[in-house]
Amino acid sequence: MASKKTGSDLKSDYYEFWRRFKHYSDRHFPDLGIRNPRRQNSSECSIGRANTYFRFSIKPKDCKLKCELIMRECEGQDDALEIYPVLKKNEGRIKSTLNLSEPVKFEPKQDDGKARISVTHHLDFHDESQWQDAIAWLADTANKFRVVLPDYWRGI
Repeated sequence: MASKKTGSDLKSDYYEFWRRFKHYSDRHFPDLGIRNPRRQNSSECSIGRANTYFRFSIKPKDCKLKCELIMRECEGQDDALEIYPVLKKNEGRIKSTLNLSEPVKFEPKQDDGKARISVTHHLDFHDESQWQDAIAWLADTANKFRVVLPDYWRGI
């Protein structure tokens, strides 16, 4: 196992991971529109619907990499939470179409006013030799979400 980094070294590694993720995604899935990297453990990008977006996050202590679609309530604007029941109703079909080896979780609105659909992948972030496979998994998973999920909320 690689040595654990903290502070600015860890932030530099986050930046490098997200830089590689953006480069890979731009090359293989340009429609994802991944943002420029930052020195933090998460990144976000739009999915083309108001108050609905992707969040990608790294949890080094838990050895987890997460891809999630977030639907946020927002007063006076398009409330993305209205699409969650439609997605939940089609959960079985969505999981089958996504065809992911990891479990897909459907999480109703939480105290933070957000509902989520998420999937988690094992990643020892401190072992850089795992990054390329993790980046490919994350980009592929995000692209599957981008292609499959909007079919269920069109017309809402």
